[in-house]
Parts: sequence; C-alpha cells; structure tokens
Amino acid sequence: MKRNLSNICRITQSKTQFYIGLSVVILTIVGINICENIVDPVFAQTDNTNLTSLSNNNTNTTLAMDQQQESSNLHPQVVLIMEEEGKITNQRVLEVHPHPVIESTFVANQTIFGDIPAHNLGTYWATIYPNGSLHGEGHGISTTTGGEMVTWTAEGVGNTNPEGTVRFEGSLFFNTSSKGDLASLNNKAGFFDYEVDSEGNTSDSVWEIRQ
Repeated sequence: MKRNLSNICRITQSKTQFYIGLSVVILTIVGINICENIVDPVFAQTDNTNLTSLSNNNTNTTLAMDQQQESSNLHPQVVLIMEEEGKITNQRVLEVHPHPVIESTFVANQTIFGDIPAHNLGTYWATIYPNGSLHGEGHGISTTTGGEMVTWTAEGVGNTNPEGTVRFEGSLFFNTSSKGDLASLNNKAGFFDYEVDSEGNTSDSVWEIRQ
C-alpha cells in the first residue's frame, strides 16, 4: 500500500514538473512573438524615417544648387577689361543739316585686362540734336607694346553739361586675329563710359558681362 502511494506521488510530481516546463516553453514562445510584433514596426518606422530624412536632404541639396545656379544667371559678373586716358588730336565738321555732325580723332594710353599696356587710336562721329543729346558712332585700333592688335567699333548716346564736358555711354564690339593675350577679345562685346572735357582730355572705361 505504501509502495503504491509512493508511486502515485512520483507520477503526480512528474506530471506537475512536465506541465510547469510546458508552460514555461509556451510563455517563452508567446513572449518572443510579442517582442517581434513590437520591435519590427519600430525598426520599420525608423527605417522609413531615415529614408524620408535622406530623401528630404537630397531634395534640399538639389534645390539649393538650382537656386545658386539661378542666382548666378540672374546676377552675371561685370568685369573691367579696359581703361584709358587720352587727348582729342583733331576735329572737323562733317555736316550741318539737318543736324550738326562733328568728327573727332583721339589717341590714348590704354591698359587691357589690368596689366597689358596699349595705345588706342580712334575716330568717332557725333550728331548733335537741338535738346543737347548726342548720338555717336566710331571705330579704332588698340595696339599693345608686344605688337598685338584688336579693332573695335562702337555706338552710343551722350549729352553735354554746362561745363563743356561731353559724356557717351554705349556698346563696343571687338575683333582680333591675335593668338596671344588679346585672343579672348575676338568677337566679344562690351559697354563703355567715355568722357571728354572742354580742353579735349579724354577718359574711357570698358566692361564685359560674364555669366
């Protein structure tokens, strides 16, 4: 009898241990599944956030580059390419009707690109209108001390002031066959500011617009 009770107790204890172990295994599996269900969306959300952030950064970088390019196109660089001072050497009247036209020839010491000395010889014709405004056209040759030459033609408008100073502003076009320092001026255009005082002293500056 005692032996049977002892056997029954051992069987009951074994079953109890089995069910406890089974419960632990089940709880462990359920816990892992719950963790996976929680962690996966978190990582997925993190990955999506990182991708969205990266996409936004790339978009912002592209927009910044486009805006910089547009700003560069809207605000081109103005570069001084010539400066000179000279003197009117000869004048004559070409016409008087319907408006007076005066021809002027000048010579000037010139600097090209800031460090190339040159000699400029030019002639222009100025039509004088009753309101004091002028229309001018001209041409000339600039020769460097190294023997390079560039020709120019110009057209502009001007006015006079009570002190006798005449000022012209306009466009100037270059042509040269030079392969040296002046080669970049070939088929280039610039704009000028030319002034001559009552004593015939001249000054001129020429700029180029670069993108």
